[in-house]
Amino acid sequence: MVMFSMLTWWYFGGLSDQFGRIKKMLAKVNDQFSIPLLIKTLFYPFRMIDADKVYGPSLDDKIKAWLDKLISCMIGGAIRIVVVVVGVIALAITLIISALRMALWVALPVLPVIVLAGVVIWGMIWT
Repeated sequence: MVMFSMLTWWYFGGLSDQFGRIKKMLAKVNDQFSIPLLIKTLFYPFRMIDADKVYGPSLDDKIKAWLDKLISCMIGGAIRIVVVVVGVIALAITLIISALRMALWVALPVLPVIVLAGVVIWGMIWT
């Protein structure tokens, strides 16, 4: 009866708890990298150092302001793309580790039986 209670908890309550922990871990990684926000603001200017600089009304000044913004947007886009790629890799690694963790959680109660059967079969083969 105790064994049945333990297995019931392991495969229902414990498994549910593991799914909750994995969900929190994935949310934490997603929050750490803010991938949706980075994609939304992909080509926003990056740290406009000369943003407060007032450009004159001449065409030369307007072209200089446009180039400043263009370069700033390209730098911002490049940095954000790198961070998004690193974030996606981190999420993929987290998913792989979580899948292995869940597989181990499901297999752990029956692992002694499998090992014992393997030892018996190995003993029968080699004797």
